[in-house]
Amino acid sequence: MCGIAGIVLGVADNWAREDLHRVVQALSHRGPDGTGFFFDEAVWLGHQRLSIIDPAGGAQPMFNEDQSIAVVCNGEIYNFQELKHRLEQKGHRFGTSCDTEVIPHLYEEYGVDFPEHLVGMFAIAVWDRRVQRLMLVRDRMGIKPLYYAETAGGFVFASELRAVLAAGNVSREIDPDGVSEFLTYDATPAPRTILRAVRKLPAASRMVRDASSVRLDEYWGRRELYPPVVPRSLEEAAEQLRALLRDVVRRHLISDVPLGVFLSGGIDSSYIAAVMAEVMDEPLRTFSIAFDEESFDEGPYARMVAAHLGTEHHEERLPVDAALQLLPRLPDIMDEPLGDPAILPTYLLSRAARTRVVVALSGEGGDELFYGYPTYYAHRVARLLERSPRIVSGAVRALVGRLPASSSNFALDFVAKRFASGVGRNLAERHAHWMSSFEPDKESLLTPEFYTALEDPSGLGPARRIASLASAGVDPLLVASHLDLVLYLQDGILMRTDKASMANALEVRVPFLDHQVVEFARALPTNLKLRGRVGKYLLRWIARDRLPADIVRRPKKGFGVPVAGWFRGELRELLADVLSAPRLRAQGIFQPEAVTRLVDEHQKGRQNHRKALWALLAFQLWHDRFGHSVAERSEPVHLMMPGR
Repeated sequence: MCGIAGIVLGVADNWAREDLHRVVQALSHRGPDGTGFFFDEAVWLGHQRLSIIDPAGGAQPMFNEDQSIAVVCNGEIYNFQELKHRLEQKGHRFGTSCDTEVIPHLYEEYGVDFPEHLVGMFAIAVWDRRVQRLMLVRDRMGIKPLYYAETAGGFVFASELRAVLAAGNVSREIDPDGVSEFLTYDATPAPRTILRAVRKLPAASRMVRDASSVRLDEYWGRRELYPPVVPRSLEEAAEQLRALLRDVVRRHLISDVPLGVFLSGGIDSSYIAAVMAEVMDEPLRTFSIAFDEESFDEGPYARMVAAHLGTEHHEERLPVDAALQLLPRLPDIMDEPLGDPAILPTYLLSRAARTRVVVALSGEGGDELFYGYPTYYAHRVARLLERSPRIVSGAVRALVGRLPASSSNFALDFVAKRFASGVGRNLAERHAHWMSSFEPDKESLLTPEFYTALEDPSGLGPARRIASLASAGVDPLLVASHLDLVLYLQDGILMRTDKASMANALEVRVPFLDHQVVEFARALPTNLKLRGRVGKYLLRWIARDRLPADIVRRPKKGFGVPVAGWFRGELRELLADVLSAPRLRAQGIFQPEAVTRLVDEHQKGRQNHRKALWALLAFQLWHDRFGHSVAERSEPVHLMMPGR
């Protein structure tokens, strides 16, 4: 795991080598083990290294035999040994045991089609000196990020947004539609970012640039995500999934440094841990987070799994004072606005794990692939309700509206009110609404000047585009799963995991998102993923002989953080400071009266606005740190902390 960066020199006089040094320095937390540079006439490349494979010989950039092709890579290529053997048979010579070295040779053989041969998580830059061509590539599931910006004097790319900004000539003008989409999805879906001038390379995409053209396309996508459904019996599918996950987890264990696993006590991470414990030759280290608030605390379940598997278990707690200490650093940790408070426990968990391991596996992807979220069942209920007489649906909404607000995790009032508000919408809009922190109509939230600048006031464009890819007759739940994979997993959860872990120089690997697992799950019949109200049915089935029954049967809980109560208590003063009317008026994006109403309703217990308030808090903290048209601040944001 590393950080990569580069500059394409448009007007050479506009750049100095110190510009690339500054960009790479902004990525130093991602790779503390070494720095590498390559300066050619037209392209400069930089790399910050976190040593995982071949620590002694894996410095980047890497080259082919005659150094006509230069490569920098962030991530891991899990099938590099197979690729290396194949390439050696074709006459290629290697000088290291590092996975990245296969890339320039693979490019020599297959040109711009080389990503199709890779199995792994990666963001890659390839410079072909022979034809003056730059190629940028991102892995199929978007596990590793890559940002870029066109400038008056050239082109800049890097593993993080702030590193692109460190180039010094990239505008920090806020993109109004980026803000609208952030408010809809708690993140800004690729290719957009929160800034007009900066873009994210979408997952499974490659950009090819030469002196006369720029081409951006996908090398994996619609065909693989909407395959023909393969009829399978439960027993047949179970046998295939067991074997597939065993092979994939084993492949994810390639490392020359210590590794472990994040363990939540949910079935996804627990199953990964069980397979690791079976195939590893050394004791397994497991890491979990715990909360003082009982409804959010999964610590007891994680301890149950750890005891069952006989792991070396480590538990980190997140009390509210630890959250308070992290908040001033939040903009630097998240890099771009992320409306998910789980970034706090993810950061603390990564920090604790990094004291003992350099690599950790995690269970992300299981819910999206095997229908673990309650929204999948809710879509079925919503469709039934929409077909019922209007008096029935009206009575349901009226009953739900009378439920008192609660701060508990997955509280009945929160779930029921969110469900009722989505009934009557089409699938894409309903799904986005259930997952969103705000109503699609944001006119009352945004200032008139900012609102009129929006091209898509609803922010629903990305959801509608994804839903439109499905052919007629496709199971709606497969479409809902696709929405989750792109809008919430790739741009939200995976970016949260990447930024929080890499802030601690920890590599996190996600076996469920191996593209072979993704393709297998997408081709499964729906009844093997959702049976009745039971999600992840097939995964639960194969876990019966590996995990305690209480873990196999327990419902989805989610990686919740008790911010609802914190906003009424210890974070009350800070929230009032960051979302104060004078600060909002000076900024000119949000209407102070609308935000004040949200704060008041929440703190008086009338409504649970925890999602909306956290999203606003995260955005404001980020904007105070990075959203300015001046040189990037080097000091943390000053906050009014309770009792200080």
